[in-house]
Amino acid sequence: MGGILLRGDVNMSEFQVGDRVVRSSSHALSWHDPSGFAPEEGVVEAVLSTGKIVVRWDDEKASTNPGQFLPKQLLSKAEADTILTQLEQEYQAIAVPIISKLKAAGVLILEAKKLAEANGKDLVEDFELTEDLFAAMDEAGWNTSSLGC
Repeated sequence: MGGILLRGDVNMSEFQVGDRVVRSSSHALSWHDPSGFAPEEGVVEAVLSTGKIVVRWDDEKASTNPGQFLPKQLLSKAEADTILTQLEQEYQAIAVPIISKLKAAGVLILEAKKLAEANGKDLVEDFELTEDLFAAMDEAGWNTSSLGC
C-alpha cells in the first residue's frame, strides 16, 4: 500500500508523439503528498529507435528538458490520474478516522486548558499537568523542545 508506483505496476502502453506523460518516479505519485507537489507533466516529442522516449516537460526549468527516458520511467497522463485517484482514496480511508481522533484530542486539550485556567493553573508552566500528554506525543513521534515552552 502506498509508495511510488513504477511503470511495471500498471498496464504498459506504447507512447506516441503528442502523448501527455508524467514521470513514474515523480515524488507526487507517492501515496498522498500533503505538500501539493504535482507530478512532472510533459509531451512526447519523439520515440527513438533505441526505445527511448523524448519528452518536453511543461516546466521549462526541468533539469532535463527535453529529456530522454525509458518507457518504464513514464506513465501516460491517464494512467497517472488513475493511480493518483486510487492512492488518494486509500489515503482518505485512513486519514478520516485519524483526523477525527486528533480533532477530538484537540477539543479535550482546550477543555483541559480552560479547567486549568479556572483553577489558577497554566498548562505551559505546570509540567505535572501535561506530563502524560507530552509522553503520548513523544511516543507518537512528536517531540520538540519548544512544545513545553
